[in-house]
Amino acid sequence: MVEGDSTGARAWVPLESNPDVFNAFMRELGLEGDAPFFVDVFSLTDDWDSVPRPVQAVVACYPVTKDGAGTETSADPAKGTHGLLLCAQTVNNACGTMALLHALLNAPDRDRFRVRPGSSLERFRAKVDAPDLTPQQRAAVLEADASLAEAHARSAATGQSSVPSADADVDMHFVTLTLDRSGTQLYELDGRKPVPICHGASSRATLLPDACARIREVILPRAHDDLRLTVMALCGVEGA
Repeated sequence: MVEGDSTGARAWVPLESNPDVFNAFMRELGLEGDAPFFVDVFSLTDDWDSVPRPVQAVVACYPVTKDGAGTETSADPAKGTHGLLLCAQTVNNACGTMALLHALLNAPDRDRFRVRPGSSLERFRAKVDAPDLTPQQRAAVLEADASLAEAHARSAATGQSSVPSADADVDMHFVTLTLDRSGTQLYELDGRKPVPICHGASSRATLLPDACARIREVILPRAHDDLRLTVMALCGVEGA
């Protein structure tokens, strides 16, 4: 499944919702070592034994309508960001890359990730990892980063689905769910929203079931129960 959206003037080729694509993409950006890595989550209710622990973030890809229905939220900008790094999405069809970056920049073990010195990911993180930056300012950094755009384009050319053009009218959208800095609340990060969206209490031990419950109860209805919804988990690290 590939992503799509229509929030900006620029456009990238959509990414496929596929762990192999995301794993290769983040390695190209500069992540080193065997972890973290993405795996498919095949159930929203149970049977999570095949998902390695710890889980750092959960990425959902779901269909939205052309008029934006299915993306509604009661987000309150006054609630702030709770220490999370949110980047506004100003490039069409970039929500897969946004979801990947939101997962890597906000994962509980983000400081334990091995990132190659001088890599695209290290440079981008250094520029956006400041609490006083707005999501729009982080978006400007992303738009100006040619290496990110090139890595996205190469990743979009892989996968199992046919590759649409950058201006294709694709109706899929990615979001990321992970913990806040305190590790006690589950948040949804979506470049279309002004702030991260709180989905209630959670913890490192319950991040996966809590995220799946929120996807089932909140995100799946946005997709009008469309069975094209896919879910991936970013796994591994902690003491490794």
